[in-house]
Amino acid sequence: MDFISLIKNNFPKDAKIKGMIYFMIMIVLTHLLWKLVLDGDPNSHYISILGKDITPVFFQISLFVAKIAWWSLNNLLGQDFILKGVNIFFGEGKYVTIIWACSAVKQCYMFICLILFYPKVAWKKKVLFAFSGCIILAIFNILRIDIVTLGAKKDLSYFEPLHSFTQYLFYVVIFFLWVFWLEKTTKENK
Repeated sequence: MDFISLIKNNFPKDAKIKGMIYFMIMIVLTHLLWKLVLDGDPNSHYISILGKDITPVFFQISLFVAKIAWWSLNNLLGQDFILKGVNIFFGEGKYVTIIWACSAVKQCYMFICLILFYPKVAWKKKVLFAFSGCIILAIFNILRIDIVTLGAKKDLSYFEPLHSFTQYLFYVVIFFLWVFWLEKTTKENK
């Protein structure tokens, strides 16, 4: 018996279990590919792709995200923050900086790959769902930045735990979007 037959004969037949295995494999693969291709300091603005500096592109994305987060903090949450570039100030010399890692680009890339490489679904549906999912991830990212900023305003020691916790919540959101996609496509394919 060859290797492919061994996998086919022992791989689960249930579409939902296959979907979960696919999810785990794709999340790991997309994360590894990101780490192999991109080099970025998670505490600064510098980022490169295959050695080519793409910091200016990501800086513009960070600036855009900072503007939206600042707007939502001030206009939706009734706060009084000051925006200077990618820094959101909330006190005398106290601020958070929105860097490339805060842009949600990595999470959107992972989600797009997850959806677009999923077999047996029309491309139009894949593109529409990937786009919709990225909008949800972008909104979640602004909410995440707002929560971290409000926590840091209350007490700077809240920054790190809130930042780490909400960072991992991204993958929970991606997972629930994936479960929704899997349920929808499994029902449609029956």
